[in-house]
Amino acid sequence: MARSLPFPADARLPRADGRRRSAGRPHRPRSPGPGRERIRGSAHGAHGLLPGSGSKGSAPADHARGRSYLQTALSSANPRPLRRYYYDSGTPEGLAFYDEEMLLQAGLFDDSPRSRDIVYNMMRLRALRVEVDVKLALGQFTLDQAADYLATTVPMDRSTARAEAALFASTPGQAITYQTGKLQILRLIADARLRQGERFRLRDIHDFLFANGYVPVSLLRWEYLGLRDEVDALERLR
Repeated sequence: MARSLPFPADARLPRADGRRRSAGRPHRPRSPGPGRERIRGSAHGAHGLLPGSGSKGSAPADHARGRSYLQTALSSANPRPLRRYYYDSGTPEGLAFYDEEMLLQAGLFDDSPRSRDIVYNMMRLRALRVEVDVKLALGQFTLDQAADYLATTVPMDRSTARAEAALFASTPGQAITYQTGKLQILRLIADARLRQGERFRLRDIHDFLFANGYVPVSLLRWEYLGLRDEVDALERLR
């Protein structure tokens, strides 16, 4: 069980092709990838709560991107090749979403009501993405219907809503991972607190998640707590 980052930050690690690369140059995930939520036009914002493309950015968006890039750098420096490469968006997207809400609950945005509004609106968007993703996959939404739904319900500008709908249609299941990843992480932390009692340290589990952030949460749960329940649930679906 990892209790801290198990490798130096400046380590030079072997690549899959036998060459060596610096831990400071993380693998670049393929789109959509962690940290690549669309922030264009008034996307993710109720009537422009998030800044337009010419804006300097927003605190919540900057924190989300920063956490994703930190997690990408740390996970890409993991000495085990299978843990280094991005292939499952559930853990990195869930970790960024979890971190964003944790900062909100910790009071980071207490003196910035506008930033709080942005965070809440992004939470709503990620919940709505689940419905849109599923309905597109089942053929219950066309691209135009999905775009209209996002534009009016989030709300967001039409061009960004269309781009979101097209992305979800081409990557079924990806839009769900923001919610499912966060919920799995919250469950992992809650169960760790119950099982470890006074030995529980939130920093330990954060270090573990950030260092192994591309491994599916169900496998991280098995490794960290010895609980196979989520893995067994997946096996029963086969």
